[in-house]
Amino acid sequence: MSYKHLTIKEREMLMFLRAKGLSIRAVALRLGRNPSTISRELKRCAGHYSPSKAENDYHQKRKNCHKKRLLDSRPQLRRQITNGLIREYFPKRTDIDNYTKQDVKHCQKQLNQRPRKVLNYETPYEVFFDKTLHLVCQFASKQMKLSFQFLKITQREWSRVNYF
Repeated sequence: MSYKHLTIKEREMLMFLRAKGLSIRAVALRLGRNPSTISRELKRCAGHYSPSKAENDYHQKRKNCHKKRLLDSRPQLRRQITNGLIREYFPKRTDIDNYTKQDVKHCQKQLNQRPRKVLNYETPYEVFFDKTLHLVCQFASKQMKLSFQFLKITQREWSRVNYF
């Protein structure tokens, strides 16, 4: 069973129809909603009903109902992960002065082009600049070629099968 929240128009109609003196069941019938939906809406906004306040309350509660992202709530964990990624290129207890700016830029480029789970398996570059990397397109086209080759092989093998 799915539940559709009341729109601002429905909330305004609710206020208008209740001001006219209609019952909860009559309002529900006119709006095409279940009477319990109307009743809950009126109970949430006890006292004087305001459609705009009800809409704002809905959006505020909706914003707070989602699970917080782990890395947003724990900046220390984020630093540890970033530090771990950088350590792949610059091991611990090595002098950073031994590396050139080109080495650092290479590391930066490699890390920014690495897909991340927290970014829905997109790279930071793709997310922040809203561009699809050519590398990803090549990978997808190679995957499609491989799948087409697999289909050709299976078709050939299928044609060799004798039914009787």
